[in-house]
Amino acid sequence: MYPSDTILPPRRHAAPSPRDPRWRRWPSARAVAVWAIVVAALGTFLFLYRALDGVAVGVSPDWLLIYLEEMTGALGAGVLFVGWWWLVDRLPFDESPAPGSPGRLQRVGLYALAFLAYSFVHTLFNWASRTALVAWVGRGVYDYGRFPERFLMEGPIDLVASALMVGGLHAGRRLARAREREVAAARLEESLARAELRNLRLQLQPHFLFNTLHAVSATMYDDPVAADELLDRLAELLRASLRTARDDEVPLAEELHSVDAYLSILTARFGDRLRIDRQIDDGVLGVFVPSMLLQPLVENAVRHGGLETADAMAAGDGRCRVTIRAGRTPGVDDRLSLEVIDDGVGPSAGGGSAPDATLDERSLGVGLRSTRERLELLYGEAHRLEVGAAQEPAEVERAGFRVAIELPARTGPS
Repeated sequence: MYPSDTILPPRRHAAPSPRDPRWRRWPSARAVAVWAIVVAALGTFLFLYRALDGVAVGVSPDWLLIYLEEMTGALGAGVLFVGWWWLVDRLPFDESPAPGSPGRLQRVGLYALAFLAYSFVHTLFNWASRTALVAWVGRGVYDYGRFPERFLMEGPIDLVASALMVGGLHAGRRLARAREREVAAARLEESLARAELRNLRLQLQPHFLFNTLHAVSATMYDDPVAADELLDRLAELLRASLRTARDDEVPLAEELHSVDAYLSILTARFGDRLRIDRQIDDGVLGVFVPSMLLQPLVENAVRHGGLETADAMAAGDGRCRVTIRAGRTPGVDDRLSLEVIDDGVGPSAGGGSAPDATLDERSLGVGLRSTRERLELLYGEAHRLEVGAAQEPAEVERAGFRVAIELPARTGPS
């Protein structure tokens, strides 16, 4: 029995939510760079608008003075944006108020007060920064006009700017939450898929263990020495399977090592009645495949190839040849082709090589059904599985059984 944690998905660190304290951490260097670019672009746009307006009416503009005015205005708005960000983070309109926090109507009042404070501070910042910079560049004293009227003049512009910033922040929150929901849904789907994959794999392990123990029991009375050897090789096979118990995919070389351990058990039992033909391209040994992919297919080939089932033995000569092939799909370098073929009586569902969907569901044993479901979970539409007769039954007495699988040739887990 495997530890319970083998069927649990790996823990992931969730992205901070808009209400998570981590969301309020200091901005990254990238965020600061984007902020600076936006401020500079806004100031440049306003500068060009005012300067070209003067040119259009035939007035020679003071380029430097206009540039200083518009850049300081954009800089002040950019600095005060932090205040809006802080307020929206703590009192957003798109969340139901928590118990004890201001209601929606109270938040409207707080946002109105925040706007008045924003406009007042922004206007003072414009006056102070422009006065200092104009004097610094040697342009004398900067005349900003009378403050009561100046506050009224800047107010509508500040209102539009505030509305855009608050609206943008709320839109950003909505996008962030939508993205978090997508990520959470994807992680849940991945967790369910991983759990199902492990359950399917755990179905295979007792299945082949039962069949192997059955082979040992069938041998122990006639040949105790052979039965003891079978138990030793079964222990080696179990050790090999335990090494991959936590992995959904393993390199083909490792999967073939596990198959060899299983074949050693079968060879010890059946002797020269079982012939194994390996046609493995060394160039695909590093390609990842589902763990315990080939073992149930080989087991199925031996079982129905004339060595175990009564029908197969009656129709054959007591011998079975199993061919295992692995290589690149012809003409497609990024695809892996796997085949397990026997020379038995062939599929009971009748004639011709055909996709597995054409076979009776009951004719697909535990191994083949689990294999098909695991491939669908791991690769979706990116795989191909065919199950059917190896040869045309009309031409030969024993058509044989063929399982062909085509997968993406990845050198790492999918």
